[in-house]
Amino acid sequence: MSRRGSRSWQMETSPSPTRTNKRVQVFNEHYEFKFEFATCEPPYAIASDREFNIVVSTTRRTVEVYRRGGKLLHAFPIGGLSKGFTGFHITLNNKDEVIVSDPRDCKIKFFSYTGTLLYRFEPIANAEGLTVMPSGVLRTPTDQIIVADSLNHTVNQYTERGILLKQLLCPTDDIGTVQACALGPEGHLITLEYSILGQHSMKIFRYRSCECHESRPNSSRRRTPTPQIE
Repeated sequence: MSRRGSRSWQMETSPSPTRTNKRVQVFNEHYEFKFEFATCEPPYAIASDREFNIVVSTTRRTVEVYRRGGKLLHAFPIGGLSKGFTGFHITLNNKDEVIVSDPRDCKIKFFSYTGTLLYRFEPIANAEGLTVMPSGVLRTPTDQIIVADSLNHTVNQYTERGILLKQLLCPTDDIGTVQACALGPEGHLITLEYSILGQHSMKIFRYRSCECHESRPNSSRRRTPTPQIE
């Protein structure tokens, strides 16, 4: 699910690989349904830009760009290894570029809306000898790229050209296999984690200065596991 301004976008697919709804649903700020449109391939992740264009990544390793309202503008493959079907996360910058986190190639890729590969880099870890497997990705308001590493249980911050700036989170911060990340409206860093043995969870960490944590120590954080369904 993605949100921009007064609108929210939600993708819908069914668990069965032979029966997919393949659609995006649009809601207003009160979560009231507005409209929906079909996608070409099963959607995996979604993002929107300042003009309310909607960009969808699919399980077929393609990106689909839609105009506000649901008209398809462009669709293109992200290249690289393509054995089997798997999803990947995306984010957008303010230059009409799609930033792809490709776990198959272990690279961050920048594409134009028409599908031209503009730049790519392989994220490096904070320690030598570690291979980064990028999962979630986001762009900060200062054009830095935050990448979740699901293999090493870390979240790192890079420049747009792949220079490692700092490690934001690591296993000592009680994070696990991070699958997605986002910045909350108050400046919190939010992670979604997958667990084989335990509960899937969402965790909220301090990142930017915020009024709600002015009087709390820098190490404070809030963890909200997904409730177990009986």
